[in-house]
Amino acid sequence: MRVSQSRILLSVSLLVLGATINCKADPFTYTTFQYPGTTITIALGINNQGQVVGLAAEVPGASVDPVGFIYDNGSFIPLLFGNSGTQATGINNLGIVVGTSGAGSFLYDSHTGIYSPFAGGGATGINDLGQIVGGNYFFDGSTFHTINYPGADSTSVSGLNNAGQIVGTYQLGGHSFGFLDNAGTFTSIAFPGASSTHVMDINNLGEIVGWYSDSTGGHGFIDSGGHFISFDVPRLLLDNNFTTANGLNDYGEIVGTTARGTGTQLFGFVATPTPEPGTLALAATGLLVVALIARPRLPRWQHVRL
Repeated sequence: MRVSQSRILLSVSLLVLGATINCKADPFTYTTFQYPGTTITIALGINNQGQVVGLAAEVPGASVDPVGFIYDNGSFIPLLFGNSGTQATGINNLGIVVGTSGAGSFLYDSHTGIYSPFAGGGATGINDLGQIVGGNYFFDGSTFHTINYPGADSTSVSGLNNAGQIVGTYQLGGHSFGFLDNAGTFTSIAFPGASSTHVMDINNLGEIVGWYSDSTGGHGFIDSGGHFISFDVPRLLLDNNFTTANGLNDYGEIVGTTARGTGTQLFGFVATPTPEPGTLALAATGLLVVALIARPRLPRWQHVRL
C-alpha cells in the first residue's frame, strides 16, 4: 500500500501538536554545589563567563566565619578582605567582584588578585561600567545617589545592569515588594499571590530575578517584561520549598540557594534554561519533513521485483 506524502505530513503535524500541548518540563536544569568544609553556601551573582560569587559559612555558633568565593568551572577561589567574614555579592563581565566584610566594602580584580577598598557600605552589585549599588544608594563612578522607593518605609538596592536600571526591595506596612528604578521612574514588582516579594538582580536584557514567599515556602522567579515564571530546585527530604534566586546573566542562567536534607544545609545552585518541548518537537519535525521531501525517488524502470 502506497502512503501519500500529504498523509505523512498530516500525521507528523498531529504528533507535533500533541507534543506541544502535552509536554511540560521544568524551565531549567539545576546544578548544585557546596563550598568544601561548610554547611552553608549562598550564591549571589553570576557573569556571562559563568563565574559565580557568593559566601560560605557554618551554622550560627560554629567557628567558621563567612568566606567569600568565586566558583569557576567546578573550582572555588576563596576571597578574604580584612580579618573578619567576607561576602562576595556581585561580579561583572570583566571579572571585577564587589563585596563586603567586617573591614568594609571592597572590589576584587579576579585577573590580578588585587583588593581595593570601596567607600560605600553594604555593596551588592556592579555593572561593566564600574557603577555600584548597595544599601539604598547608587554610585555612578564619582557620586553617590540615594535611592528611596516613593512612600516606602525602607528601601534596599540589590542589582543593576549596564543601562543603569536598578532593582531592589522595599518595605511598606510590614510587607516586602520588589521594584525597578528606570532613570528615576519606579515600578513596583509583586509576584501574583505571594505574601512577600524580593527582587535581587537584573540583566542587560531587562530580565529580573528574585524570590517570593507563600504558604508552601520560598520560590525563585524570573520576570520578563511582566511575565513571571516560578521555579523550585527539586526538593530532597523537605516538606516545604526553599529556593532563592539571587542573580542572573545575559544567557538567562540564574544562581541562588536551596536547602537539602533536613533543611540545615544550604547549597548554591546554577539554573540553566532548557528549550521548550514544543520548540524541540517543532525542530525535529522540520528535519523529518525536509528529509521526506528531499528523499530521492527512483524512476519506475529502476524498481526491480525479485
